Amino acid sequence: MPKINTFTEVQRFGKNLLIVVVFFTIALALILASGLYVQLVQGKPFGNNPMSNTGLIITAIAVSLVAALSVLLLTITRLETTITPQTISFRFRPFMLKWNTLTWDEIKEAEVVSFNPIGDYGGWGISRSRKGRAYTTKGNMGLLLTPNQGKPILLGTQKPDELKQYLSMIKKGQGSDN
Repeated sequence: MPKINTFTEVQRFGKNLLIVVVFFTIALALILASGLYVQLVQGKPFGNNPMSNTGLIITAIAVSLVAALSVLLLTITRLETTITPQTISFRFRPFMLKWNTLTWDEIKEAEVVSFNPIGDYGGWGISRSRKGRAYTTKGNMGLLLTPNQGKPILLGTQKPDELKQYLSMIKKGQGSDN
């Protein structure tokens, strides 16, 4: 059986989520553009309780910036996981620039589990709940780490079978060069 020295995985948020956010961003941009056109070009008030022209312009700019930043964040955010026979390292970029690293001596238990993202952790991303911390981008499979001290940590995975196999190899001592 070949030795596997490192398990690595890089995950991004799903394309479906990005499509939904882009769709709503475009819809919002069209509504704001029509409001600007109606109120500024046609000189008619936009809505039942219209803002001032300056307020409408500032709101349109602010909402457009927030929407564009949301799309950008969904595009660049990623969960990176690296597991070796000695350590488990992860980071959730761009929010965590430095790797969080745990040695296997700090881990009481590590197992690949299925979970309910919304029910157990309130959704995807970086979250805390009564069950511990979670770092996920999509799906319902993850590596549940139970540290010797502190609350459990869940790292999402899209490669559960490969991860199970790697963890099994580590337990059998086949993952290291020792």
